[in-house]
Amino acid sequence: MRRIVPSVPFLLQAALGQTPARLTVATDDPVLAELFAELTIAAVAPPPRDVADAPGGGSALAQHMLGCLRAGDLAAAQRALAAAHARARADDAAPTDRWWFLLALGWFVDASEDPAAADACWPLAQRLARPLAAAPTALHYADECLVIQALFASAALRLRRGRSGVHCADLALARLGQLETVWEQRMRGRFASQRREALTARRAHPPADVRDLDPAWFGLPAVLPMRQRHDDTALADLTAQAAANPAADTLAAAASRLAAAAMLRDGPARLAAYRAVRRLAARPASPGDAARALDALLLALTGIRHATDFTLEDGFVLLSPWLPPDLGVLAVRGIAARGAVLDLAIERRDGPPRADEVEVTACVGGDRPRLASTVALRQSVGGVQRLVVVLGDWQTLGHELAVGDRWLTSLPTPQLETQDQPR
Repeated sequence: MRRIVPSVPFLLQAALGQTPARLTVATDDPVLAELFAELTIAAVAPPPRDVADAPGGGSALAQHMLGCLRAGDLAAAQRALAAAHARARADDAAPTDRWWFLLALGWFVDASEDPAAADACWPLAQRLARPLAAAPTALHYADECLVIQALFASAALRLRRGRSGVHCADLALARLGQLETVWEQRMRGRFASQRREALTARRAHPPADVRDLDPAWFGLPAVLPMRQRHDDTALADLTAQAAANPAADTLAAAASRLAAAAMLRDGPARLAAYRAVRRLAARPASPGDAARALDALLLALTGIRHATDFTLEDGFVLLSPWLPPDLGVLAVRGIAARGAVLDLAIERRDGPPRADEVEVTACVGGDRPRLASTVALRQSVGGVQRLVVVLGDWQTLGHELAVGDRWLTSLPTPQLETQDQPR
């Protein structure tokens, strides 16, 4: 039996019966537990003033706010949102500052389910939605996807305030459909990083760019078949590049690969990216990179994300537990999502079903290898019940939890993650 090695704060809070104010991770890998603690601290640290105040600093501020949400620090997230609001309102703000602000506002409202907390930002969000609808097609694929995601965020924000978001959603879907006519490289099965007319004849087929997976990281839905092929092909290309030259790899790039691999449920690529994030996160990280790494690790291991695509997973919390082969148990306390705070424990099991699995409705599959996942709803806005959905490799289960409830699922898992070589 593997032994859980919790952090010191985790033990103190457990002994005192206190509820952790921030995300806390305990696992049988003490190095991973310490890495989570370090990333949580780094993610809530404000980005340097010269980065946040510079034109284009909206990306750093949005990532900082996402890191605060992931760390469970709502007060710090509100301060980050206020900084993003000020940056987007500035006269010298770049268009991307305003797009990132809309995403940050959408993430905050989606995570907290407290629209009143973002009332001060609503007038600016309304004003930005109008020029956004008429924004020219961007030169870079990732920037165009950012515009599309900002439109989806605007639609979701309007719906949450009791207004129609159909117009913004229709514009987003129309621009999503135009991707195939502007950036598609059909022979390569992915989109080009730059718009076709911006490419020279010599660069008609450029290699995959590190930003090509950003849309998967910040939650743009892979609605089109070509988007799905792009994410899969770009992930394979970038995984091969990182394996060939690990010295040139960066934490942000590894985090993007990890998020994309988790969304695509690509076992070998997810394992390779997970190991790269662990290796690169051991170095000092900027707040933005720490936030991306923290978000990607939580997405890969638990399946719970904050960078929601605003069109899927509406009204429920999606879990998709995964453990790398050298990890036997993982306990995460204080996961904030959908206006709820959850605790999640994941354990790798084999052999005959145990006593706590007798009443489990899932198909345990005899003595097959499986992941046993216990989720507990600790807090919920308004005390309402939350629908939690667990996505397994062959089965999906859902259950409504009230505050204080616990729910165990035990689902078979293939052993594809034991492959050490990337695709």
